[in-house]
Amino acid sequence: MKVALEHNERSGEVYEQHVLCGDSFEVPRDVKQVRSLGSNIRANKGGCNNVKITNVADNIQSVINDVQDNDFIQSVILSKGRSPVIIAYLPDQVKDMYRFCNKDTPAAPRSVIGVDRTFNLGTCFVTTLVYKNKSVIGKESNDNPVMLRPIMFHFDGKMETYLAFFFRIYQLC
Repeated sequence: MKVALEHNERSGEVYEQHVLCGDSFEVPRDVKQVRSLGSNIRANKGGCNNVKITNVADNIQSVINDVQDNDFIQSVILSKGRSPVIIAYLPDQVKDMYRFCNKDTPAAPRSVIGVDRTFNLGTCFVTTLVYKNKSVIGKESNDNPVMLRPIMFHFDGKMETYLAFFFRIYQLC
């Protein structure tokens, strides 16, 4: 199978060949198994096998080092006994969100802020604040686009974690 996949044969064809010629004890269970093998072979061809694997602590340390130099990373909240909280946004994004979601904004262009924790990056959750930008209308949908604004990277769903995020955003407004 490896040889066939290295020569860029399609995984479906490789699967069929090995199942029909089933004279070996190493018959693949399904096409997905062959596809996975093909993905690994292509990744190793591109030199991806030399990538250093890091852990979460290394990634957090890298983010902490970038707070001063990266305009998008605004703060990293570290507390004893708690998971770190990373808050990221550009200052103009918060100003734009405030423009549409402020209580003093006229009713027509006003939008509601939504909280969306649908993204899960392994051990890290990504929570975004969203709102509709009432000054833009999509050509195809004929609706206002949903804007993703401040983002929080966190490792738990505790109330204190969300309070830290909301308090930081509240301070900006």
